[in-house]
Amino acid sequence: MESSHFDIQLQQEHLSEQLLHVGSYFVVEKVKHEHRWEVRKSVQEHSRMHPVYRESLRREFEIGSQLQHPNICAYYRLTNEDGFLYREFIDGFTWNAFFTTYLEEKSKVTDYIVQLMEAIQFMHNKGIVHMDIKSSNILINDDIKTVKMIDFGHAVYLNDTLWRGGENYALSGENRIHVVQDWRAFFNLLLELKPHLSLGNRWKINAIHQSFMRKNERVDLQFAKSVLYKKKIPHQFLVFFSAALFGIALLFWVLPNTDTTNPPIRTSSKLNKTREKTTKLQRQKQHISQKKTPLVETKSNPRSQKNLSSKDSLFLVNKAREFVPAFEQKLKLYPNPSMKVQLFKNMVKEYMSNFDQFEELKHLDSLQLKKARQLYEFQLSKSLNENLHLF
Repeated sequence: MESSHFDIQLQQEHLSEQLLHVGSYFVVEKVKHEHRWEVRKSVQEHSRMHPVYRESLRREFEIGSQLQHPNICAYYRLTNEDGFLYREFIDGFTWNAFFTTYLEEKSKVTDYIVQLMEAIQFMHNKGIVHMDIKSSNILINDDIKTVKMIDFGHAVYLNDTLWRGGENYALSGENRIHVVQDWRAFFNLLLELKPHLSLGNRWKINAIHQSFMRKNERVDLQFAKSVLYKKKIPHQFLVFFSAALFGIALLFWVLPNTDTTNPPIRTSSKLNKTREKTTKLQRQKQHISQKKTPLVETKSNPRSQKNLSSKDSLFLVNKAREFVPAFEQKLKLYPNPSMKVQLFKNMVKEYMSNFDQFEELKHLDSLQLKKARQLYEFQLSKSLNENLHLF
């Protein structure tokens, strides 16, 4: 996650820089430039003058500056003298964290999927493949309901050589760079999100994924839009329509025979009995409804008691990041990959055991605490897991 929704508060405190992420070779910071926030990416000091990493920044800026799209982050400038790359700052949550934090936004997932597909297709039409589509590289701004793709550090030109570690590795045949690599990563992202969505949205994701597989891993954007924006008949309309049909059938059943020449006496007596029963039932229902009184006054917005505030969410995100340096130090002592994985699990358990000691969360009720625990465990696992793959 690049940011949270507290940047207004940070600006009021006159902060000019904020560290966002420290990797093995690059540092990502949030900096104030004139009247706006920007993201500054630079090589770590010990490797700042190395030509390989400076070339990597140059390639990222060259590719990113060609992509002018509302759902792709903008690249502003590259200063060769100090090796700084500046791009647009996105105030929002990552793809997975957004739908975990804002549960009520799941109904709008189709809009975000379409925005992401349009951004990917625009990029491919420019002859560029992202090569690193994942949750942390897709940010959602809830205020303006917009998806943004970020981080083109691994991006390459279509059917070009593969840029890794400062060298161009020539590829040929089936191994050449192709747009299908981005689309596979995109659908993996949707399939991971699918268990948390409604039945209707799951059906839509299945439909466009099956179309992708049937067409030899090619995406038909128009077909995908028609499926994602397909309107279903509302449940209330079906209930009303069924009730109307039942009422019409009942009306024809109780109406007397219209033949006045020889009206059946038996039908008339049966109709009178039916009318008496109907009138009696209506009186009983009216009498019962008058006796009913609400036992408990309902609250105007009960869902507001279940959701976490933005302040609590930011506290949990920042708390999860505090343990990353200690985790990095311990990782260096374990050469065996299986031992690193076990260390990761043990540290997650250790830090989760301290959750109940956070004084900042004492004001939450039981439902909010449950949600806060889930968000904290998710952010903690995400922060540690990113560093686990670096070693």
